[in-house]
Amino acid sequence: MRRRHVERCQMRALGTLVVTGTLGLGAATASAQIKPAIEIRPPVVGDCVVILVPKALESGSIVDLELDYGYLPRHRVVDPSRNIEFPVRIPLQKGNRLRALVNGVAVQPDLLVGATPPADRKPEGTCDGGDEDEDEERETSFAAEAYLGGIVDTFAPDAVGNYQNPEAGARKTRMTFGIDFDGRLYGKDNDRVQFWVFAETLYGVRSADIDCSGQDKPPVCSDDPSAKALYILEHATSLEAFINPRLQFLRLQTHSESPVVLYVTGRLGFIALDGAPSVFKNHEVGAGFLLDGGPFQGSYLDFGWGKNELIADARWNRLKIDGTLVFSLERLLKNGATGFFIRLRVDNDLRGESADSIQTSYGMSFDLGGLFAP
Repeated sequence: MRRRHVERCQMRALGTLVVTGTLGLGAATASAQIKPAIEIRPPVVGDCVVILVPKALESGSIVDLELDYGYLPRHRVVDPSRNIEFPVRIPLQKGNRLRALVNGVAVQPDLLVGATPPADRKPEGTCDGGDEDEDEERETSFAAEAYLGGIVDTFAPDAVGNYQNPEAGARKTRMTFGIDFDGRLYGKDNDRVQFWVFAETLYGVRSADIDCSGQDKPPVCSDDPSAKALYILEHATSLEAFINPRLQFLRLQTHSESPVVLYVTGRLGFIALDGAPSVFKNHEVGAGFLLDGGPFQGSYLDFGWGKNELIADARWNRLKIDGTLVFSLERLLKNGATGFFIRLRVDNDLRGESADSIQTSYGMSFDLGGLFAP
């Protein structure tokens, strides 16, 4: 549910990494007996671009380029037949060291930039950074999603889901619909320090209020996501909304398939129930980590300390744990869903003075930005 962050190719000291062709990498090996997956075309002094030539690439693999011990953001192969160009703003100098890696493995010995090019060999590329502004405009700094799913209020008091008179042993479940957005206010895609604001709304209808067994079934029982969403909005018995700023300050595992972003965060939110005279504040501060790549991009886990007036008093005395696993469903579903999520939220009173809450959520997410794509 967290917004997925687009991989960028941007170099800090020497320039911006631009891919003019898509990549493809096979199972790499440095052994001289096996054909390398990709090779660096020998550069010379004055070149403003490093060109990688595919030899035995496979779609879905990862390419890294190291320049003087500084790694560039990795790239996943889409078209294994096209060359890859890495332009730089500062012309290459004699002795610059280059290394190409396929799936984290060096595919050939380190290559040093050669001497001045011969008369019939002009330096390749331009180092004027002319495409920099255009590249920056393509950065993704805002995304919005809608999602449909359900919540199981495990070990939660009746107030959490507005269960007025639950039968003994009855399941405490809700059908849910919501919208979230994630917007960046500071930083660029590959900056270590970034500041984001994430917000979410969650509408719930108790499953006990929905009867899909008869002939006259409500729209929420159909397979149409828009009909389900509209029904939940019109018949919601609970509403949760919150906004949380997120300061990302460190990236780990930057050369793995799933880089990890560490962050500190806060949460300002409320819970409203049908018939309640007022809303209940639900706030916290905390820290966590976010996966910024790979098949589970957008998954996160954070820990916080805060309060929940719905099930306790107004004191800040509660441990909050929030973890979400996200993965793509675009190839499996035909109803417009782009991902599936499973979420676990724990709201615990460590002192045992008030009730605890454990909620398990699940559902499908829909990219709202795709509705406005050209």
